[in-house]
Amino acid sequence: MSKYPNTFLDYFSFADKTYLVDDIPADVKVSQALECTGGQGSEAAIQQIIQHIQPMGTAILMGVSENPVGIDTRSVLAEGLTLRGVSRSSREDFKRAVDILSSSPVTRERLQNLVGYVQKVSSIQDITNFFDSALTNYWGKEVMEWDV
Repeated sequence: MSKYPNTFLDYFSFADKTYLVDDIPADVKVSQALECTGGQGSEAAIQQIIQHIQPMGTAILMGVSENPVGIDTRSVLAEGLTLRGVSRSSREDFKRAVDILSSSPVTRERLQNLVGYVQKVSSIQDITNFFDSALTNYWGKEVMEWDV
């Protein structure tokens, strides 16, 4: 359980240790990291990953940014890091994800915490209300359940 109870970190049941971004001890090293911030926060997140990733580690860059982001390539090269960009999925990726989720109770349990809320929609007004609510929701993915 997180050392920060009642926070977003509590949603990640598979983590054995958690830290807030401004409270990571200098000696913490990870073998893999995900950057999911996007926008202006990407640059700081990538720099933090580079500081805390083990040599030969892999960072997956998923946050979409409209503007170029600076990356400390000297450190990436010196540490032999792999940076991989992933932001789009194909139909086959989606089918495989559904297969994995439907066959693994552990995976379903872990990922269900990522859904902030599910709202049925059946009209344009429902869709408008959904997006208005999504703007103020501060956790997870929002799901529209189409009632047609």
